[in-house]
Amino acid sequence: MEKILETLKSERIDDSSYRSPAESTCISNLIAFLLFLANDVDNAVEEINKVLSSPNNDTNIVALANMAVIKWEIGDRMEGETIIERLQELSEQGNFEDKVIDAKAEMAYCYSRMGMSFASRAEDIFEEVVEARPHEYTWKYGLAKILRRFTQSTYILFFRISFELASQKSLRAFDLLLEIKNSRAPGGERAQALTELGLLLQLKWNKQFSRLVDRAEEERITAQQCFEEAVELAPEDPYVLTHVGNFYNYAKQLDKSRQLLQRAIEIRPTTTSYHLSWEDTCTHVNYPKS
Repeated sequence: MEKILETLKSERIDDSSYRSPAESTCISNLIAFLLFLANDVDNAVEEINKVLSSPNNDTNIVALANMAVIKWEIGDRMEGETIIERLQELSEQGNFEDKVIDAKAEMAYCYSRMGMSFASRAEDIFEEVVEARPHEYTWKYGLAKILRRFTQSTYILFFRISFELASQKSLRAFDLLLEIKNSRAPGGERAQALTELGLLLQLKWNKQFSRLVDRAEEERITAQQCFEEAVELAPEDPYVLTHVGNFYNYAKQLDKSRQLLQRAIEIRPTTTSYHLSWEDTCTHVNYPKS
């Protein structure tokens, strides 16, 4: 839990992160929940109040529910009941179903950040949200990212899924990411989708994913093309820089790798994976690490 909390906090620190407002709200609500679990009630309440005072979030169901639970648990039951009454009033409004979909999207996002054991739950809820909101690319990207994880051997073994099912998930992820790539979504969202697409296409060595390779060939798209376009669209996004830097490291294009990984560290210096990638690159090319 502490590792997840630190990761979320570090992602929010840098000003160059390419997040949608919806994702920023998800991160804040998840941070509040984790702070509460860590018995840091004051900061949890402060985090929730920031969400509720942000644009278009004064009736955010997840934030209100979090606050109600916290107030109840710390003994302020009158305030907790007041918040519950407010939620009940919201349920009687005509746009409540839309707010429920928003809340489900947030829950899917939270599950997607909570580790492998929650991945199936995240996938199921994301599918429901995507069906209800087919033009909101933030949630299509979230679904595609989870689906790509199911192509990893650790997930295949953990969930005991067949390679056939993993292959189907890879094709679903490919189609979602390709749709975002070709959409009018903001450049940052398309860059992250391209990064995920590049990661997915690195499975070309695995015969179990031959149908994915065929789809990529039909679309005339390669992992390197995806990574290059991603950096062009989001040259200051640490997520993009790290994965593209790693790609060039494995491709033995070490100068490119060094440049990208160093830039990622400068933007977000607190994330261990970036340091490890940077140290690995330095080892290959004998660069000084400082």
